[in-house]
Amino acid sequence: LDPATLHPIGEVTSGNLSPLLQKGIGLGYVPMRYAEPDASILIEIRNKSVPAIIVKPPFYRKPKSERLMADSANKMPGNSSSPVPYAISHKP
Repeated sequence: LDPATLHPIGEVTSGNLSPLLQKGIGLGYVPMRYAEPDASILIEIRNKSVPAIIVKPPFYRKPKSERLMADSANKMPGNSSSPVPYAISHKP
């Protein structure tokens, strides 16, 4: 929902509680003007409007030492990943 008008602006495709972050996270589609990181929107959850912010994935960034090990493993043949759309992170 647009926070100013409370009109629907997009569609949530999935959402759940992140056990690592201990807050709600989700994915959805919104018009480009709302897709900027740190933009505030409202998400409707069980008929309640909940404040949320747009974040660029990943929701959580591993410490640098763990990223270096993961990057090495991902460079092996056969490992590939697809880009992820903008994500919605529920404000705590």
